[in-house]
Amino acid sequence: MTKLRLLATAAVLLTTSNLAHAAQVFNTGVTAGGGLETPGQPDIHYPLFFPSTCCFSGLPTMVALPANIANGSYSGASAWTPNTATAQWTVYNGPTSSALFEFSTTFTLTPGDILAGNLQLSGMMAMASNFVRIQLNATSDTDDAFTTDFGAALHPFTVTSGFVSGENKLTFVQEWTDANQIAFGNSFQGLLVDQLTLTGGEGGGAVPEPSTYAMLGLGLAGLAYRRFRSVSNSN
Repeated sequence: MTKLRLLATAAVLLTTSNLAHAAQVFNTGVTAGGGLETPGQPDIHYPLFFPSTCCFSGLPTMVALPANIANGSYSGASAWTPNTATAQWTVYNGPTSSALFEFSTTFTLTPGDILAGNLQLSGMMAMASNFVRIQLNATSDTDDAFTTDFGAALHPFTVTSGFVSGENKLTFVQEWTDANQIAFGNSFQGLLVDQLTLTGGEGGGAVPEPSTYAMLGLGLAGLAYRRFRSVSNSN
């Protein structure tokens, strides 16, 4: 009977526990459901921050700017690479001077994800101004630096360190300089992130559907029931 109770308990746990966590990550210019957002709308997943002392009076803190989704290929300093079928440019065009600009997105990991390890965040990205760095939390990704091309092409990147339990912040840092302002006569800041994928953690890669765990639970419950019938019949 002890084995029977253990089997039944395991079946309940399988059907109710989240054994594999799937953290959601998003490309630029998409809705909460992952579809393409209407051009001109704010990018809900990638707010833009810059120092308030850059262009307006105030304390040297990071403040939010309205970054809207651009329609099609966006012409700024040069011909930017076009939007894709799964991502769109998120851009800002307004008063600036020499400053660092940060487009950031967040996702959540469980303690189990961190314990399981093998986490990898990868994708393709383009920046419409000077590339500075990609950063996950406090860790800079130094392996994926590329020569600034003002958004002319998508570049692959892979982040394998810096993950923490709880909220994680992925930041794409770019710089618009006074020299750019003089050379190009505009102040476009833009980011395009496509094919953003998170693997590893508790899921170990592709995360099984909840129905998979339900089937496992039902199977184990069936085994428990057969065991119960066997014990009953023997009595």
